Amino acid sequence: MMRRDRDDALSEVIGFVLILGVIAIAVSLYLTYSVPVHGREMEIAHMNYIKEQLMGMKGDIDSLWINNKPGFRLYRSVNLGTQGSSAQGGFISIPLLTPLGSSGTLAINERNDRIKITTIPLPARLESRSDTILYPGIPALLNITHTPDRSIYIVDNKGTIGITIAQTTSNITISTTKMGAPVLSNLTIVNNPLSGQIYPVNLLDDSYGLNSGISYPFYLEISSGADTAGFSIPGKYALQGLPLDLPVDHEMGSVEYRSKNNYWIFQDYYYQNGGVFLRQDDGMAVKVNPEISITQKEGYTIVSVVDIRIKEPPGISQVSGTGPVQVSQSIDPVRHSVITDLEEVSIIVQPSGNDAATANMWCSVFGTVPIPQSPTNEARLTVYGNQVILDYIEVPVSVTLQSNIAI
Repeated sequence: MMRRDRDDALSEVIGFVLILGVIAIAVSLYLTYSVPVHGREMEIAHMNYIKEQLMGMKGDIDSLWINNKPGFRLYRSVNLGTQGSSAQGGFISIPLLTPLGSSGTLAINERNDRIKITTIPLPARLESRSDTILYPGIPALLNITHTPDRSIYIVDNKGTIGITIAQTTSNITISTTKMGAPVLSNLTIVNNPLSGQIYPVNLLDDSYGLNSGISYPFYLEISSGADTAGFSIPGKYALQGLPLDLPVDHEMGSVEYRSKNNYWIFQDYYYQNGGVFLRQDDGMAVKVNPEISITQKEGYTIVSVVDIRIKEPPGISQVSGTGPVQVSQSIDPVRHSVITDLEEVSIIVQPSGNDAATANMWCSVFGTVPIPQSPTNEARLTVYGNQVILDYIEVPVSVTLQSNIAI
């Protein structure tokens, strides 16, 4: 009888040990297969989140310069890591069985890629007119400084276009005529204008209905009988900003996220010159193209460049970890310049450290082939023609980082 009791006790111990063994095998299989799968899914989702954040940053900066908002700051919060969060599963409440949280680094201006823009003018020719010359595809901007009860009349040299801009204390309106027939009447373009504030108005906006039938180039003149106080046409080509100093040659700057993934491949996303790019072990890819384009209009070739330059940050230039970082963006006054009568425009990107992968990626942006003989592995876009116009917008951007923020 005593022996049978001992056998029963031994069977219970053996059974308990077997159960523990089964549990250990199950946990081991979960750690070996399920945890890495959950971790990889989390890190892939986080890298997509980083891409969306940089695209959102591009949208923020674009909205600032398009709406001419220098000094206005936009903020966003960016999580640097997965912070140990996991997908739903049977063991996720046990920390030991949770995927390790990834981390990352957000850095400003740690890439030293440069952009250069050079031009070759057409042979010199005499120009007898001193008034404003307008070319296709180039906005005709009129700067309006609010002064109550003033108006201005603008016609081209043939008298085919008439524009009246009237100001009161409550609004600024525009009326247009073509060949003597009214097109618009008292369309409000600015509500509640501020005294002394400059409001640029593009006279060739499609909504004003003046573009059709225009032959380029044509001229704008302020009629001699109008009271022109409070109005100005800036620059030789009716554009805001300072003359363009050539050649353009500076570092583009960047906002870059470098991942430190545990289950997925290392990926670096970065925003540069208006584009969003991805770098990983097997190469580089363009996620959003920079603001560089070539268009043909009325026999002219127009090279448009929005040169978004990230300035050196006043504070910290990088933050590493897993938690949130506050990113703020603002712009300085935008410089818009146009150079006409060119026979050649070249845009050159020189990657930091003569990096061939970066050069090849920019060649794909330009739609050109790499330059293997170049010692700097540069990417180059050269546009030739009898009438080439460079439409250049420079946007200086300030980006600051602040960690340990309350969310």
